[in-house]
Amino acid sequence: ELRRPGPSYTVDTVEALRAGGADELFVLVGSETFLDLLSWKDAPRLARLARLVVVPRAGSAFDPDSVQALKVLREIGHERFVRAAHPLPPDGVLIVHAASLPISASDLRRRAREGRSLAYRLPDAVIAYIRARQLYRD
Repeated sequence: ELRRPGPSYTVDTVEALRAGGADELFVLVGSETFLDLLSWKDAPRLARLARLVVVPRAGSAFDPDSVQALKVLREIGHERFVRAAHPLPPDGVLIVHAASLPISASDLRRRAREGRSLAYRLPDAVIAYIRARQLYRD
């Protein structure tokens, strides 16, 4: 994504990974992001190229039976939500409830921009990468 000119879209990145030989891809999104997925570039194609996994944020109430969630599900070409299971069912958008820390991407970007510590919030290699490339700086 960083080497590609112009805007970066998830669907284009997933397509490039597929073309590069990736067999099975998963795109993880929070529940709020899933409900906004129709604003993404070519969301139905993204849902065909990769398995969508919704991970509700701790403390948020995601209702997969809500009108909005079902509308998104239909418009991206799926018929159902499925709970994570082994083996994975061949279709449907996965819902995975995972233990999480109260860390947001916007908080991480703000901390990086302000030069504050990212320790215990990201792996050391990611912190080093962000610092070396001065990402998120104004």
